[in-house]
Amino acid sequence: MDKEGNTWINTEGNGIYLLSNAGSNVMNYTSENGLADVNIKRIIKSKDNSLWLACGKQTVVHIKEEKITNLKLRTFVNSRQDRVLDIALDNKENLWAATDNGIVRLDSKNKEVLVSMLENNKEDYVSAKCLSVDTSGNIIATYFMGIAYLNNTGSASDYFKPINGSTIRKRTYCHYSDKYGRLWVANIDGLNLIENNNWTRIQSDDVLKERILQIGEAKGMMVIALSDNGIVFLKNNKLFKHITKKDGLPSDICRRFYYFNNSLWVATNKGIAEIKIDQQISIGKVFNMSSGILSDDIHDVLIDSSSIYIATDQGLSVLNVKNNTSSSSPPDVYFTNFLVNNRSVPFNGAVSLSYTENTILASFVAPVFNNPENVLYSYKLGNSGSGWINTTNRSIEFSGLLQGDYQLSIRAKKDNSSWGAEKKIIFIIHPPYWKTWWFRLLITSILISIIYYLQRVYVRQKLRKRIAAMSRKELILNERSRISSDMHDDLGADLSRIVVLSEVLRVKEKVNENTAIHLDKITRYASDLREKVDEIFWALNPQHDTLADLISYIHHYALDFLEDAELKHQVELPDKIPGIELSAIFRRSVFLIVKEALHNVMKHADASSVNIRIYLQESNLNIYIKDNGRGVATIEDNPGNGMKNMKERAALLGGSFTVMQSSNGFAIQLTISLIQ
Repeated sequence: MDKEGNTWINTEGNGIYLLSNAGSNVMNYTSENGLADVNIKRIIKSKDNSLWLACGKQTVVHIKEEKITNLKLRTFVNSRQDRVLDIALDNKENLWAATDNGIVRLDSKNKEVLVSMLENNKEDYVSAKCLSVDTSGNIIATYFMGIAYLNNTGSASDYFKPINGSTIRKRTYCHYSDKYGRLWVANIDGLNLIENNNWTRIQSDDVLKERILQIGEAKGMMVIALSDNGIVFLKNNKLFKHITKKDGLPSDICRRFYYFNNSLWVATNKGIAEIKIDQQISIGKVFNMSSGILSDDIHDVLIDSSSIYIATDQGLSVLNVKNNTSSSSPPDVYFTNFLVNNRSVPFNGAVSLSYTENTILASFVAPVFNNPENVLYSYKLGNSGSGWINTTNRSIEFSGLLQGDYQLSIRAKKDNSSWGAEKKIIFIIHPPYWKTWWFRLLITSILISIIYYLQRVYVRQKLRKRIAAMSRKELILNERSRISSDMHDDLGADLSRIVVLSEVLRVKEKVNENTAIHLDKITRYASDLREKVDEIFWALNPQHDTLADLISYIHHYALDFLEDAELKHQVELPDKIPGIELSAIFRRSVFLIVKEALHNVMKHADASSVNIRIYLQESNLNIYIKDNGRGVATIEDNPGNGMKNMKERAALLGGSFTVMQSSNGFAIQLTISLIQ
């Protein structure tokens, strides 16, 4: 006995035979049991737990306590199509039968009543397809070109009442009356909802374009069975889940379904399948001929607590639910071939491939003896726990794969088993050399070396330029220092000699008064010239190119000047002076502004005291000079050029020069930025 429960018999000279255990839990009803017709289209159950079967050849079968009663319905017209397509029991236990040639009503004594279907003011025994009972006990019938109420009271001629909106003749397939009293109708346009006599077409992409064979409900969702596109679940009239053969259904041709205990049992042309509706919607058990039922061509299914009733084209099969709870062992799956760019390669261990070998075709098989065509495979490419893709094919192809590490996993399941153990193939697609880590590291190293070399060259050139500039500056400073020293020594000595000679001449030589006056002028001019030359030498000497030296020089000059002028004075200096270098032009221009201001005080202000304040604010040098004299109102009122020259010098330095006149004196404010 194998893992599927099959017994194998070895004979002498006649080979090996397979003896399946299928059918041990199934009771079958066929013509041998008394069925007048084995082509069963529909199953319903009455209140007394008896079964009613709708069959071909205008036959209804009643099974009660193993007793079979065949009821032959009268035929409305002679036709090759004489099937009973649907049956329903109303609240009075009257049986209604929808046939290819109209509708028949059987009372509790099996007395027939032919239902007249009046359309366009004429009696027309058209093909009826679907029957149901609404909450009021009325029968609703879907016929070839519409939908109507069949009132179960009154005369037979008053049965047929078309529903508003259905008078537009369209090919109609089935209907469903939900718990809210709404009517769902499937016609050639798709799925429609009738509520308060208003028709609404339900849109669900292109899924519902297939012919709809049944409409129902399950766990708050609408369920749609399609003639060639599986099962559709709708939530809030929107597509929620679509189950097809690739998800494990035996076939995409889904004829009927029955909802029982959170499971939807679907009848297909290749067996019945359980769809479990829990937190997820998934395929459960599958039953077919290998399970012992009469045929895989299933038309209807009905479930109760003990049995599964299956309507086939070969009779009725009844499965014992309790004895069918165990499932068979899952099948083993094997890889049979591994093609890379149409070339077969060994797949034992990790397969190493180049970046051009990126088209993969893997073939596999799961040996199963009962219904091998119903084996479902599932594969994934990767290491994640999710992402399984179901297929009924026995090969899968991947093309244009990028470089990287891959793991191809495959597993299989039978109709009545869980998923088997997965098998894996590991393969590696190596990148081209220009995408490898060592090549990128090499390129990165080369680039870093080039950048480092260029940076060193740049730094060296910049350093050379800086050294050259410093050398030139040092030469200029040395030259300035030499010129300043030479001029100071030469000019200073000559000017001093002039002063001395003029004094000697006036003392030793007896000169008249007029000549003495001229000698005094020569002495004074020589002294003034020596003072100006000293100022130029101070500005020219690079040793004095600092802010501290400038402030010190102004301070000493102001003190000497004001003391000689016999003016009261007060000089305020900054507490801290930063080591800022200043150009000779800057220092001389600032000094000349201060010098001119002090000379104006002495010549024009008629002042007795002077206050000088030198302070630093942010990056600015500020010099404030105030006297208690009369001053002038504006620069334009000054008769000389002193004020104008001071303003122009301040402007050339990028600073400001402000004149302030008040009743108690006159002041100037010089503000110049130290950032040159």
